[in-house]
Amino acid sequence: MQEFEKLAPRLRVRIGHGFTLLLLITAQPNLDRNLFWGGLALVIWGVIVRAYSAGYIVKSKELATCGPYAWHRNPLYFGSFVCGLGFALMNGWIAVSVPLLILIMGPVYLYTIRSEEKYLSGLHGQAFKDYMKSTPRFLPFPPIGRRVDGQGGQFRMDQLVRNKEYEGMIGMLVVSLVFWLLMTFDWTLIGAITGG
Repeated sequence: MQEFEKLAPRLRVRIGHGFTLLLLITAQPNLDRNLFWGGLALVIWGVIVRAYSAGYIVKSKELATCGPYAWHRNPLYFGSFVCGLGFALMNGWIAVSVPLLILIMGPVYLYTIRSEEKYLSGLHGQAFKDYMKSTPRFLPFPPIGRRVDGQGGQFRMDQLVRNKEYEGMIGMLVVSLVFWLLMTFDWTLIGAITGG
């Protein structure tokens, strides 16, 4: 388990891509359109959360505590998780895909977040420790009644680009398009590739 704890932060993106590929491969043909559109709504929400968050964070330089970071400490991971839930709905096997998402990505995010908390505590000292005490780790909660010292300024499009968030946005939209094609043409991914 200790090895996984060390590897999870470095392999987080690859594990997420692998899980998404698994969802595509096992996607149900003749998917209920309501599941697709509900999943797409979640993916769009997740992409917006990630894009909004990426416009605030200057990684390894500034401690972002405003915007989405006033609501919770890990909005980028939360946005990715919401996208994963959307893909799990689009897959059609909700009773399997949603628990699998939680079982696979839950520990990955937990270990990654713990690793980053250690790093950020060392980088920002007491300011990060105070932020940890006052702001939820993962699930968003409005900062009502909490003091929010606005570090990180305001949303900046150039920061979103510098953080290369557009790569993730394009990827999420491409995966959504593949799910839509599978649903629309009643295909499975394997069948679409092999012509079967």
